[in-house]
Amino acid sequence: MTTGSNGPQDETPEPGTPGGPGPFSEEEIAAVTGPGPADELDELEAASIEEDSDEAPPDLETSFEKLLSKSRKLSTDRIRTVIESVLFVAERPLSVDELYMATGIERELIAEALNQLSGIHRDGISGIVLYEVAGGWQFRTDPHSGEYVRRYLRVKPQRLTRAAVETLAIIAYRQPVTRPEIEDIPGVDCGAVIKALMDRKLVKILGKREEVGRPILYGTSREFLEFFALKDLSALP
Repeated sequence: MTTGSNGPQDETPEPGTPGGPGPFSEEEIAAVTGPGPADELDELEAASIEEDSDEAPPDLETSFEKLLSKSRKLSTDRIRTVIESVLFVAERPLSVDELYMATGIERELIAEALNQLSGIHRDGISGIVLYEVAGGWQFRTDPHSGEYVRRYLRVKPQRLTRAAVETLAIIAYRQPVTRPEIEDIPGVDCGAVIKALMDRKLVKILGKREEVGRPILYGTSREFLEFFALKDLSALP
């Protein structure tokens, strides 16, 4: 409000302009939104949320039956691409059974697709190699390209000390094995090495031997097989 020659003047902004009243009256707004009080709106929102929460989760068995029916209609080429896609996004090796549960494709057809993919994605031919490792199948980068991949990712190669390699070899070939049986390596702090291997999840505790003192039994883990790209322990050199 300012003072002019004719006295005080009202400078209230026009309706619909910044700082002024809205372009619609309260009566017009009520006609559109309804006159219900705020607590009525809260009840409606709560009822809507409750309706959503009451929705039953999909029947997994029914869904899998539908998946089975759909998978039976897939061509050989399509089966191969489905398995390839699932393996590509998997963060760990997948077994045939896991692939079956994920796709509904018959296990025999999955095995055939894996055989085909092994020929396509093989060492020296493809930059992405399919490995049978740790009881499953997994895509990995071509080992011959490792230097370039590590440079791009700016990561150092994972290395084990000589003591760790020797300790790991004893555990791998003699498991289940106790700490005294591992301590054949002279000049090595066996406890520290075992702890380091366990921290890297290459070694795990299998249990305790049923004898005096019940010493702890150590063995290799699934991660050990993955680290060395081994199908299983029978693949040890």
